[in-house]
Amino acid sequence: MIKQFNNGRIVRLAAIAAATWLTISPAWAGYVQPGYDLQVVQSEQGVTHAGISYLTNPTWSISGRNTDVNSSFVIPTCQDIRFARLYLDIWGGNSAYTSTVTASLNGTPLATVNINGTGDTNTTFDATRTCVYGSGAGMWQIGYSGVSGLLKKDGTPNLLSFQVIDPAGRFDGRTVCASLVSVYTDPSVNQALDYYLAEADGTLRNVPGTNGSPAVRTLALAGINTSNVTSATYIAGYTHGTIGQADQLLFNGHLLGSNPNDVALGTTSDYGPNNLPFDVTGYLDGTNTVRYSVASADVGPSGDTYLRANIGLLEVAHPLPEPSTIALLATGAALLLVRGWKRVVASVKRMASGCLPEVSRT
Repeated sequence: MIKQFNNGRIVRLAAIAAATWLTISPAWAGYVQPGYDLQVVQSEQGVTHAGISYLTNPTWSISGRNTDVNSSFVIPTCQDIRFARLYLDIWGGNSAYTSTVTASLNGTPLATVNINGTGDTNTTFDATRTCVYGSGAGMWQIGYSGVSGLLKKDGTPNLLSFQVIDPAGRFDGRTVCASLVSVYTDPSVNQALDYYLAEADGTLRNVPGTNGSPAVRTLALAGINTSNVTSATYIAGYTHGTIGQADQLLFNGHLLGSNPNDVALGTTSDYGPNNLPFDVTGYLDGTNTVRYSVASADVGPSGDTYLRANIGLLEVAHPLPEPSTIALLATGAALLLVRGWKRVVASVKRMASGCLPEVSRT
């Protein structure tokens, strides 16, 4: 009973410690006037029986200032969540405005984020941390770490609740969208997966405005295994674009999708997010570059005047590896060892039985 009590207590203390760490873990925030190019924050190669879920929920019409906003995500039923990253893209109204963002996932508090306006200067691209990116146009992206262990694997909704706190009432607080990227594993997924996740606040403008946002941004993807590829998909995530205007996406110089792409959803008043998947199976090579452009040279006069690329995800699938010869030999050797040991034990028992004196009968 004592052992059971202690084990239970240890589990409870570990859960409390994990929740406390998530709550007090600092967020690394940064502000740059023209925003940031996307950069890879997480990648893995050769993950067997793995798949990726990339889900985005629009939330623009709901004000999150000093009010709880709720959303939910359902990821595929699986055996394990290997990695996950949660995103909020928030409109402040002015780059100088400040606020505090609190959030919880399935009832567990996440790191409290302080948005310090133009004073934020400590950006780091690291999926092990909660990171904040400010573009200089009143837009902020939060990427939350430490969410993998909080997600449900049984196909039921994962509940997100967040609030943008600003007692002064200046920070707008509306969130364009909430996104969840998760890498899951399950025996039913018959592939080995390489993935590369990039994030930032990549604002683009056809005619660079006073905030200096460029017309072209690039993302570098290094170390890709180009052998034995069964499929490769690049998903370009945007918070919003402008109706009637467009951008062009290129992968290693190859045009993706239509020419040009229209990434806007809805109308200019609802700022709908958009995740566009592109088949890039035949475009992979040793050095890979994704090029986002609203420049007139690429899209003509219809180039988007305000476009935000916030997440990039490359998925490369390979066949599952065959069991290696070494593994097979090791399995065979283990079986032989077990059988040999059983024979030895049986022989010892027989010898011991034969040496015992007979029990006398009277």
